[in-house]
Amino acid sequence: MKAESRNTILIWSVVALIVLNVSTLATIYYQRVIGGRDADTESPATEINQGREDQFSGRYFRDRLNLSPEQMDRFQNFNPEFRNEAREINNRLSELRNEMLDELSSEDPDRQRLASLSDSIGFQHSILKRLTYDYYLNIRNICNPDQRQNLRDLFYDAFGSDMRGMQQNMMRRRGQYRGGRN
Repeated sequence: MKAESRNTILIWSVVALIVLNVSTLATIYYQRVIGGRDADTESPATEINQGREDQFSGRYFRDRLNLSPEQMDRFQNFNPEFRNEAREINNRLSELRNEMLDELSSEDPDRQRLASLSDSIGFQHSILKRLTYDYYLNIRNICNPDQRQNLRDLFYDAFGSDMRGMQQNMMRRRGQYRGGRN
């Protein structure tokens, strides 16, 4: 009877492993084919950037700023270009970061290559910042004063320390900043 008990346990173990493997394969199939997402090419940074892109869609601004149809028409003149350019830069940044990690993980990391990648990341980041402030100013130009305050708050929330730093620098130049460092 002991041998029979071991066989039963072995059979149930094999069945459990088969079920686990089938569910794993089904999940992979769903993610790649049905879900439309290739798990090998989607990085966490890409997912975060996608979330930010969704946050700054036309619908988002229309709803959060209460934009009129006329304002939305003007918004549509510059929004698609910004989103495409920002997406391209973010993708390039992700590629550069991956290249840097690959170099760091190599047997003998090349410091010159790492410095070059670092410079390229900084340059792309600078372009993205300029693109973002142009985008902000374009939106600001179509807003009324109340909407401008809401816009400022939206960007402040999204970019946090970046926007706080910009605001503190502007206040320093005007002699209005009394915070931490002066």
